[in-house]
Formats: sequence, structure tokens, C-alpha cells
Amino acid sequence: MPDLRKGYFASNRRRNDDIYEFTSAIIRKADCDTLEINNYCYEFVEENAVRYDTMPFRYEWKFGDGQKAVGQIVEHCYEGPGRYLVQLDVTNLVTKEVKLNQKSEMLVVEAVEQPYISSPEFADAGAVVQFSADSTNLPGWDIAQYYWSFGDETIGIGKNVEKTFTRTGTFNVQLIVSSKPGEGGITREACVTKSITIGRKP
Repeated sequence: MPDLRKGYFASNRRRNDDIYEFTSAIIRKADCDTLEINNYCYEFVEENAVRYDTMPFRYEWKFGDGQKAVGQIVEHCYEGPGRYLVQLDVTNLVTKEVKLNQKSEMLVVEAVEQPYISSPEFADAGAVVQFSADSTNLPGWDIAQYYWSFGDETIGIGKNVEKTFTRTGTFNVQLIVSSKPGEGGITREACVTKSITIGRKP
């Protein structure tokens, strides 16, 4: 994965064209994925309801997280990843017959495999902004470092950091996660980016 931590410049101060390599203390990745927001919302549909549309039925969904909803088509948002047993109870409103667990399915809700930046999208210049990588999901990684590059030539190190932007504008924040060396001394690295807009305090 290319980065912008190294470069070269030429100098003829000594009357020859010497080429020098320099290393920047601030890492900015040229190839960094845009943060993908986790979506834990689903739509549930009782498709068989069309066949019984002339008869009154009540459809009650149990989502496996303690929440319920009634309707032929319902939406539900889970708080986070997990395995949830979704069940549908159908009641005939004429005969009062109840069919428990007319449908039953294990739903696996997963987070996107990526480093994760939790932060506000807007903040005031001079205010302290909290950045967190707590929701990073990189299964199998033994993470060694969380490196933050805030797009204004400042950095932070750690899973949770604070940052104060001193000027207004939109800043492209990068989170670079590095693993400890694995087999053969190989380290893994992943990068995500998220924009934050800094405005003037009213």
C-alpha cells in the first residue's frame, strides 16, 4: 500500500546534483478506504400474506433482541452485531387461532471488516473533538498501533484520542491500524478515512 511518508529532493548547493531522501514524521496514505458506516437495519416481509389477503390476520415479529413489531412488512434496527432468532407469530382474527413461530430464522448481523472511526461529522474550531477506534472490526488481527492523521499536519496515537482543530474547513482524517508481526515477521496495515467539517463557533 503506497504512502506519502518518503520522498526525494535535489540540491546543487555543492555545485553537483545531489539527490537526497527524506522521511516525514507524519504518515498520510495515498490509498485509504472511505469509512463504511455499519447498517444494522433490516426489512422483514411475510410473503404468504398475499395469499390470505381476503382474511384478517395479525402478524407479530419477534426480533431476538427483546423487541417486537406488528405488520405484514416491518423494519427493525439492531444495536450491533450478533446472532438473532427472528420469529413470526400469525393470528387469525376471525377464528382467534394463533400459529406460533410460523417462521423462524437465525439472522447473523455482522459489522464491516475495517478500522472504524467514531467521531462527530461537524465541530467548532477550538473545541475538543473525541475520536475513537473502539468499533474497529479486524478479526484475527493482533493490533499493535492505532495511528491518526488529522489532515492538518498533526497526528495522534492510541485507540481513543482527542483533537482540537484551530482553523475552519473540511479535514480528511485517516486512521491507520497496524498489526504486530506475524509469521515471517509480516505486519498488516489497514486504513480508513472520514471527513470532518470544522466551523466557527457561533
